Amino acid sequence: TYYVSIAAYDADGNTSLSSTIKGATVPNRAPVVEGAPGAISLKKDEVTQVVLTVSDIEGDSWTYSFVPGSSAATITPQGNGQLVLRINAGAVTPGQNFEAKLTVTDALGAENVITIYYSVINNAPVLRQSFQDLLFQFIGEESKYNLNEYFIDKDNDAVTFEVTSTNSQVVKADLSTDVLT
Repeated sequence: TYYVSIAAYDADGNTSLSSTIKGATVPNRAPVVEGAPGAISLKKDEVTQVVLTVSDIEGDSWTYSFVPGSSAATITPQGNGQLVLRINAGAVTPGQNFEAKLTVTDALGAENVITIYYSVINNAPVLRQSFQDLLFQFIGEESKYNLNEYFIDKDNDAVTFEVTSTNSQVVKADLSTDVLT
């Protein structure tokens, strides 16, 4: 709170009654960050960029600090009050969740802390259809299966296969790339 008193004086030194005004300073407000994402979920090979716009309602200059949460996240200033958040999912092991913190502080010390949650996912291959039970009539009889018809990977990752048998003396499995014989 502050007070200002105003009075008028003429050339002969005569003074008017003074008028007093009571004022109050508006509290300093923290910078505003626009464009901050909610949670970000990326596949293991994806990269995303988000433009964040920072402004200060009082016109104060501002600075920022960034704690990335992992080596996947970076912030780059672009000028005109913009920061670019970049997340490169390939920089980390899939299946993890991360938390980055962006702190924007104005010249008078007011700060705004933005938390950005991001995760890198990789889905396991899924069995598309079950194999039918087999009955062989003769020794040496064989059957072939294209395993890509039985399994799918939603992330389009290269898939390798492993075959085991409870009795390798009776059943021998030969796996060549994605064909089971």
